[in-house]
Amino acid sequence: MKTYTHTHLLLVALCTVALIALPGAPVQAAGDDHDDHAGHGHENEAKGAAPAADPHAGHGHDEEIDPTAFCKEHQLFEREDALCQAGLIAALQPGQGLKVRLASTEVAAKAGIKTAKPQSMSTAAGVMLTGRSEFNRNRLARLTAVGGGVVRRANGEVGQRVTKGELLAEIASPEGAAARGQHGSAVARLAQAEAAFAREKDLFGKGISSRLEFQQAEADLGAARSEAEQLRAQLAGYGVAESGGSQSRLRAPLAGVIVEKHVAVGDVVAPGTPLYTIADPESLWIALALPETRVGQAVVGASVEARFDGLPGSLFRGRIVSVGAALDERSRTLQAVAEIKNPGGKLKAGMFGQVKLLTAAAGESLVVPAAAVQSIDQGSYVFVRQAADLFEVRRVEVGAKEQGLVTILFGLAPHDEVVVAQGFALKSEVLKARLGASCADH
Repeated sequence: MKTYTHTHLLLVALCTVALIALPGAPVQAAGDDHDDHAGHGHENEAKGAAPAADPHAGHGHDEEIDPTAFCKEHQLFEREDALCQAGLIAALQPGQGLKVRLASTEVAAKAGIKTAKPQSMSTAAGVMLTGRSEFNRNRLARLTAVGGGVVRRANGEVGQRVTKGELLAEIASPEGAAARGQHGSAVARLAQAEAAFAREKDLFGKGISSRLEFQQAEADLGAARSEAEQLRAQLAGYGVAESGGSQSRLRAPLAGVIVEKHVAVGDVVAPGTPLYTIADPESLWIALALPETRVGQAVVGASVEARFDGLPGSLFRGRIVSVGAALDERSRTLQAVAEIKNPGGKLKAGMFGQVKLLTAAAGESLVVPAAAVQSIDQGSYVFVRQAADLFEVRRVEVGAKEQGLVTILFGLAPHDEVVVAQGFALKSEVLKARLGASCADH
């Protein structure tokens, strides 16, 4: 190690003092060539130069907002633009909002953004029961072969929607062919009886024919008409047209979905063979089993609300439509059936869920799926669709959360179209704007 003498140290100290004493000499750390104030524009200030322009000037981020300022990029007044004034979101009160304009009308669809109206949920007390969904038997049809024969056509597959009267199958049926032949003969006899009656009526009017002959012709005409109508109904029962081919045609008796199909082209079927089952998925039944202590609360017309684990965020409402006459001897439960609306058919038959049998009258509250509520600065917000490319980020007051549904106490109306899927994508745009990625980046 190198040893410094007192003389060396004294020389260093004197040099240091001399440097400090020099007028106007800047003091810097040894080996540091950086000016701590470089780039801060002090030279410009000394020369009277104007300060650098603020890229966000005019957007009012740190100043009072000009009520007439308009953002040409978003086509919104800045006082209501969430991307230009993202800092105002935290100050919103429940029911107030700012708007978010997307780059185009296609952005929302490409991002998978979906909307739905809030659902109404009763605040009444009730009994919680386990229920099982099943097809509404008043909206279900089991189709069988009326006559035997060979299947020539078998349309549709399980899960496919059909309209009322749509052709499902054609069967070359001997019974149908025979019925068509009999109907044709009856129609010919009816035409003959009509001609005979017209002739006898004319003769009777001229006094040539007797009343007995006229009455006989009239009776023959009535019998011919009755026979033709009977055979026409038989022909329709076989599904055979009055004109054209003699094949038996099977058509959908109601609009719905094919839930069972037991036939293929080439099958030889006998009368009564099951071919199709069609059900209307828009209306389902919920089978309930009430304990003996609750049978007094099961009355026709009582309201129910059902939720299913497989469909979080969805609420189904309906009423009791039938109540059993006796308890099951083994389970000591009373069977009851509720009918619910199932828009879009998203609830499937055979699903188990929790059903609330309402027992008292009360008000209603709006609920939305939990995914619709976004948290910003510890506040609760939802995005409400205003147009294809315009959404409002709105502050709401929330209540209880239960089985994927959040109660909205204030801030929403029943007609509002709330974003229920990919709302986080809109939230991200707002958060980016707060970080400074404002107008130019949107």
